[in-house]
Amino acid sequence: MLALIKSIYQQVKKFKFFDTFKHASTYFSGKMVVQGLALISMPVYTYFLDAAEFGIISVFGSLVSMMTILLTLNLNGSVGRYYFEERADWKEFNGTSFIAALAAFLVFGTTFYYYKDWIAETVNLPKQTMIWVLFTVFGASVWRTFEMFFIARKESKLYAANEVIYHYSKFGLALVGILFLTSDRSTGKIMGEGIAASLIALYFLYRLLPYVKLHFSWTHLKYICYFTFPLIPYILSGQILNYFDQFYIISTVSQASAGLYSFAYKVGMLLQSLLIALLAAAGPDFYKWMNAKEYGELRGQVISIMKLLTLGASFLIFFAIDVGDLLASQDGYNDALYLVPIIVVGYSFFGIAQLYNRFIFYSKKNIWLAIIMIIAGILNIYLNMFFVPLYGFGAAAYTTMASYAFMMTLSWIVNKFILKNPDLPMLHMLKYICLLMLLLPLYYYLIDLEMNYFLNLLLRLFVFGIVAVIIFWGKLRGLKFENKDDNDILD
Repeated sequence: MLALIKSIYQQVKKFKFFDTFKHASTYFSGKMVVQGLALISMPVYTYFLDAAEFGIISVFGSLVSMMTILLTLNLNGSVGRYYFEERADWKEFNGTSFIAALAAFLVFGTTFYYYKDWIAETVNLPKQTMIWVLFTVFGASVWRTFEMFFIARKESKLYAANEVIYHYSKFGLALVGILFLTSDRSTGKIMGEGIAASLIALYFLYRLLPYVKLHFSWTHLKYICYFTFPLIPYILSGQILNYFDQFYIISTVSQASAGLYSFAYKVGMLLQSLLIALLAAAGPDFYKWMNAKEYGELRGQVISIMKLLTLGASFLIFFAIDVGDLLASQDGYNDALYLVPIIVVGYSFFGIAQLYNRFIFYSKKNIWLAIIMIIAGILNIYLNMFFVPLYGFGAAAYTTMASYAFMMTLSWIVNKFILKNPDLPMLHMLKYICLLMLLLPLYYYLIDLEMNYFLNLLLRLFVFGIVAVIIFWGKLRGLKFENKDDNDILD
């Protein structure tokens, strides 16, 4: 038996996706430990916070994500890309990036503080939470830089370990904030996270010191601005796609509705964690193959990523409600979980768009990323403003899915017809999306069957197992019959 397992492992090591999967598994294991924190934190938060308070902390987190880009002008956003230039002055470049980002944070952080009351009223958040935006943004900005450093250097274990430290520290002090810092529980949670984020940022800065030489160069600053400024509207439009629905719901429907929708979205965002892990693991090989013009290798990598992404999406489609039940401590939070499969399919469209957008990052034609995301973001705003008042907050999941599908189409058009980048097997990738679309009615049919819960769970596990076999049929067949072609049933 041991010899058989060893033989299968040796065969699996030969698959093209193995090295990518090895690093992705390290990144994803770290993210799963972080997401596993949800098994602890989400029940805690849903126990202490009602739906309205949960909506406040969710929208606060969305505001922090946007301010992390705006208050630093994204000037720390090119350290990972410059690493692949393979130049001797990387440390000096990092020094210029640090100095520029810190200067921007001081200037725009002061401006934010001056207008904090107006911002609080605009996004319908308590005014006392605004000062904590600055503390949390400082921590998030340093973590973002740390992340780009060590993903570029392919130090997946170090990255994963410190990601766990970062998020668990924030949870620990958030719990202290809820229990002890103030009678307003949502504000206490925000205060605790802000303190933790800023303190742990000092530790990350210490870890980054060996890779930074404090040095300012106008040449480096020019590179930074050329690369990062076009990414600001790109990233902000991405934030709009991710978070505008939450802002719109909390300001036009209710804080409670925003809380329910945010809870469902957090379950669906587990797929985003898998996507980020896969792209992070595949990044170094992507740059290597692009530099060597080995485009065939890239296409094989893309199909491997799509298989793993589709497997994760299928799991979330079939078991979203079960995951949600584990995470909610109060009745009522699960009212929006029926939206998770739609959110998951939306992130699958987003995944294909990101596979195309890597080429734009590589060619440093980032203005096209901005154009793609601005158009998709405007579409998302318009669809939400039209459909949410008609059909309620649940419509936001469908409008976001449609916006991601449109973004995927734009990314394909720009890469294929405008920038003439290497072509990807678009039709092949869409077959996986079609599989997920077929699973939606099947899931809703299975979940509505009048039968014992555990029998229903076993039935869904059985169907999921069939889907997994379909996705990896070529690989499984190759293990059994080594003389067969390595093709998938979806090829």
